[in-house]
Amino acid sequence: GRGVPTKAVCPSCRGPPIGAMRISVLTLSGRELACLDASAAWTKADILSRIPALSGRLRRSARLVHRGTEIVGETTLEAAGVEVPDEACLQVVFGSCQEVLTASDDGTAKLWSTETGECFRTFEGHRDRVRSAAFSPDGAQVVTASDDCTVRVWDVESGECLRTFEGHGDRVKSAAFSPDGALLLTASGDRTARLWNSATGECVRTLEGHRHVLTSAAFSSDGAHLVTASWDGTAKLWSMHSGECLCTLRGHHGCVNAAAYSPAGDQVLTAADDGTAKLWSALTGECFRTLAGHGGCAAAATFSPDGETVLTGSMDRTARVWQAGTGCCLRELGGHVDQLTAVAFSPDGATLLTASLDETVKLWSATSGQTLRKLKGHMDGIRSAVFSPPVSSGDLVQ
Repeated sequence: GRGVPTKAVCPSCRGPPIGAMRISVLTLSGRELACLDASAAWTKADILSRIPALSGRLRRSARLVHRGTEIVGETTLEAAGVEVPDEACLQVVFGSCQEVLTASDDGTAKLWSTETGECFRTFEGHRDRVRSAAFSPDGAQVVTASDDCTVRVWDVESGECLRTFEGHGDRVKSAAFSPDGALLLTASGDRTARLWNSATGECVRTLEGHRHVLTSAAFSSDGAHLVTASWDGTAKLWSMHSGECLCTLRGHHGCVNAAAYSPAGDQVLTAADDGTAKLWSALTGECFRTLAGHGGCAAAATFSPDGETVLTGSMDRTARVWQAGTGCCLRELGGHVDQLTAVAFSPDGATLLTASLDETVKLWSATSGQTLRKLKGHMDGIRSAVFSPPVSSGDLVQ
């Protein structure tokens, strides 16, 4: 006989596919970020990409947990023990999402994961070496400065160049965002520093007074003051609001290669070709401590986030960690095979970074001095390297 007739089902009336499940993604506080009809074959990436509240670095920092077990990599929901027809609850936890931005003589800037050591974004477009690269305060954009005499601002997620800043008459040696992200500060071989509206590209002020190439320029943490360094052997402190030079720091014997404010803004740190770094009062302009010990030019220097220690990098291929209060050298870091060009502390102070013309960046434990990871992928020497700012997840982490 004939079989039992089957009833035709309209495709639009079909139920969820076999292996489908309903999942809720919650923060630790219990806030629901998404409720999704998921497939048992979905991975972490499939889930996170469907949560509009997570984007950019926040998404890259997110970790998914089900019943105390993290769902990682290509692990599927089924493999993670999420069973059909469970109504599963997944928790999202935010890690540090520490990233490193580098600039190179190969004409590119690159963005790296410190967790994997992999480069996941390359910014290409400059016509000459890229001297520096820096993040915006929110980490959504980066700014690069190049020997092609231009500055470019890029979108981190897409890698797209958003705008190009032109006006300097020589190579641009450094570029940085103001603490509120509204301005850019650049330093150039044309002996000037410039302030730009970061959104429009308009130059709002030109700082003149140095007698030779500028090597770097930086904001104080409150954005009210600026410091510039030059081959003329000096650093200068400026009012951001008036453009007035407040003080000239004299004392180095040779080109000054780097200058930065302390986190509190009351001190200035410089590094120079005479092989020393110096600490200065930002109020009086007096040098109160000299850090000597490198066997070559001091190319880079920076404060730790708490201002208690200083990290310097030298053409002698080493970095040194110093106690800011006493000038005592606490540790020497060796291992690069060419001169160092940049140094940095991670935002939490736990990790150190050194960059070199040997085409690598090394990450170090601040407590043990051990090498944690090497970043390699540029095709020429690295001129600058910085850590990303801390992830800001707002009330998602509450």
